[in-house]
Amino acid sequence: NNNQHSSSSSFARIVDPTRYPSELFSALTTPIGSLSDKLKMIPLLLHCMFTSIPDLFEEPEVSTLQVLEERWNFDVNNSTLVSTFFRPFLQGIYLTELDKQSSRMFHFVMKMFIQGSAMLPANGMGVIADQLATKAKEAAGGDHVELRTNAPVQRIEVVQQRGDVDASKSFLITTTDNNNNNKKTKKIQAKRVIVATDGVVAQRLLAGIIGDNNSKDGEQQQQPLQRKVGCLYYSFDGPAPVQEPILILNGCYGTTLDDDDDDDGDDATSVVVNNLCFPSQVCPSSYAPNGKGLCSVTVLESVMKKYFSDGNNNDDDDDKAEEALDIAVRNQLASWFPQFKDDILKQWKFEKMYYIQNAQPIQFADSKKQKQQSSYYPANVHGGRSCDTYRGKQLPPGVFVCGDHMATATLNGALESGYHAGRKAAAATAATIT
Repeated sequence: NNNQHSSSSSFARIVDPTRYPSELFSALTTPIGSLSDKLKMIPLLLHCMFTSIPDLFEEPEVSTLQVLEERWNFDVNNSTLVSTFFRPFLQGIYLTELDKQSSRMFHFVMKMFIQGSAMLPANGMGVIADQLATKAKEAAGGDHVELRTNAPVQRIEVVQQRGDVDASKSFLITTTDNNNNNKKTKKIQAKRVIVATDGVVAQRLLAGIIGDNNSKDGEQQQQPLQRKVGCLYYSFDGPAPVQEPILILNGCYGTTLDDDDDDDGDDATSVVVNNLCFPSQVCPSSYAPNGKGLCSVTVLESVMKKYFSDGNNNDDDDDKAEEALDIAVRNQLASWFPQFKDDILKQWKFEKMYYIQNAQPIQFADSKKQKQQSSYYPANVHGGRSCDTYRGKQLPPGVFVCGDHMATATLNGALESGYHAGRKAAAATAATIT
């Protein structure tokens, strides 16, 4: 895997020598990290490479910061390899600081990058949903699958005895049809229900059928803990500042946000952008028209909160906050790519910003107090939790739950959990038919 690290307007490349042996000399001589730190990477990489995934998840769990220091002997306070590579790289994946990340998830993701490749689907992320829809229709012969979109589920009710799995129409599902102006409420009766949502929505839908609307002390149940992130997209004409399909990390940590209002590019702050890439360099014909490019910028929650103080972007001042963030991002990118400065500041088109409130479920407690909260069910379980239970409570027969919050805070975890829930629901249906 290739990563490019930015330090002010200079860059240094980090290459995985296990994947590109010819780049071993380059990896050893890169200015990122001391020779001692690079040698410490060898046992870490070997451990991740040759330890099975189940065994990695059986290891004692501490924070990633702690395992880097105590097991792999990095001086986490002074190591430039930690501050300029591990920190932005892993924060870009798990959307929080190293002391709030699981050591098991750290070893797991390192193994995945050693064994596999980071990639984007051709024709955009939407093709994943399209493929699932096509396969579902094909599996049912095309005539027995109805897909309803833009119709959020409001509640699920049990209308039969919980143990009566053979009775038809055991569950009543209430949805809102947002495809028309009237937003009519519709009801669906079903024998099997798979709740495939994020953790917050799953809790809301399942609370009514498992009697978990309130906590033990009578207060409202706490929402599942989740990570947030900001994503900004820019389109532009002509070549990208970086021509290779690589990830660019911000290695300039340790300073604070600049409060200056000028937009000359000199006040670009080192903590605004965590990482960026140019998807149009990965799949040139899929993510941008010919002659144009697309830039994707990731901004972590800690920075987003400085612009959107209430934690979301739905207030009257959102436009001003979004404009201020846009300026800060442009200034930083202009300082990284001075030869493209004028284009970045004046010509790049700001396409869209997403402040994703439920980007990932939490994978590791921030504190002992948080670990004791009823909402703490970390997404760090290889293979996933049982899909017919939720937070330790048995679900009614015929109800299943899946999602990354039930397994690991990764796309792998979401798909793995969905696979298991689908198989179990299919097996229950087959048993009923038999």
